[in-house]
Amino acid sequence: MKATVNGKLVDLPAGTTVEELRAKLPEIGQDDVIEEGFKGTKPLQDNEALKEGSKVWTVPKIVKGVKPDYEDVKLFKISCSTPIYKTKSKIQ
Repeated sequence: MKATVNGKLVDLPAGTTVEELRAKLPEIGQDDVIEEGFKGTKPLQDNEALKEGSKVWTVPKIVKGVKPDYEDVKLFKISCSTPIYKTKSKIQ
């Protein structure tokens, strides 16, 4: 069976599940697997099998609760608050 995974054509055994796809393509990791169809897109569970000609994309999970690096925040604030001085120039 052939399926398109992240834009690449991949040859897979018939009835391959998302879990088996993760084992075959380790670069997917624990990303969410999204199937593209005529009705739009839908996330696939680990136990769902891919169909012949499926187009799937992987999307990294959103990591919540990560503390920001306060040094980066300070630098960002400084760079955004740098005043822009107007110069007086004579136009001839």
